[in-house]
Amino acid sequence: ATERKYPASLTKIMTAILTLEHFDDLSEEITFTAELQNYVYEINVSYGGGISTGGIVLGETLTVEQLLYAIMLPSANEAAVMLANEIGGGSLETFADMMNEKARELGCENTNFKDPTGISANDHYTTPEDMVRMCRYAMSFDQFREAVSYPDGEVPASNVRDEGFTYETTNFVMFPDDRYESPYARYMTGIKTGWTPAAGYCFSGCMEKDGLVFYSVAMGGEELMYKDGQRIVQGDFLDTIELYTLTDGLRAEGPDTTPEDMTVTSILGAGTFHVKLPDG
Repeated sequence: ATERKYPASLTKIMTAILTLEHFDDLSEEITFTAELQNYVYEINVSYGGGISTGGIVLGETLTVEQLLYAIMLPSANEAAVMLANEIGGGSLETFADMMNEKARELGCENTNFKDPTGISANDHYTTPEDMVRMCRYAMSFDQFREAVSYPDGEVPASNVRDEGFTYETTNFVMFPDDRYESPYARYMTGIKTGWTPAAGYCFSGCMEKDGLVFYSVAMGGEELMYKDGQRIVQGDFLDTIELYTLTDGLRAEGPDTTPEDMTVTSILGAGTFHVKLPDG
């Protein structure tokens, strides 16, 4: 739980936290400028191409709320850059400093962020334990909880496009496709996926079941052939579902009530699993 790992797009949870702390009005608008487009192009090239985007085009103006949904559901990197640039006063370096300051404030002692997207693998790291702290704080915002609860989202027509488009979440523990059997899907309330070649598959989840709130983080997952020999699946999702079997039989009241925090070693060797009891 305390092993340092690359977080990939789990990084955007902190980007969302700073967004919700910074903007009082989520209807405020931000424009995708040529400078930001060039930056996104450069990180895409450095990554080797194929970074996740929200389909935002040069000169397009979107609201902060639309950008928030874009970073949390399709994991849009250009949306994260737009928010970070605005919050950092035109400086992504300043925003990274703000990310690290907030991480320290939340008690994350083994976290260091270098960018708002998680694409960087150069001195950009966190631990499952620290990521749980960030997830718990992020889920205290109603707007965040709402954003990560949806299976899909929509970018409407804008100043540069006549028609909008839809996108889907990548959270297959919460909204499983035909590759996964997730008996806990109906209890899921979020949160976020991530992947880069350096980080592997990463997943942070929140589940509310039988009066308890469960947070889980799996990092460093691999792409695997499922035991039926028919499906290619992600190790982080399988690991999370396996972690959730530990919740069976736990209740908020009675002799099976758990300690406030419980940590276990996951299949991937870097998972953490926390239980939050109701107030009182």
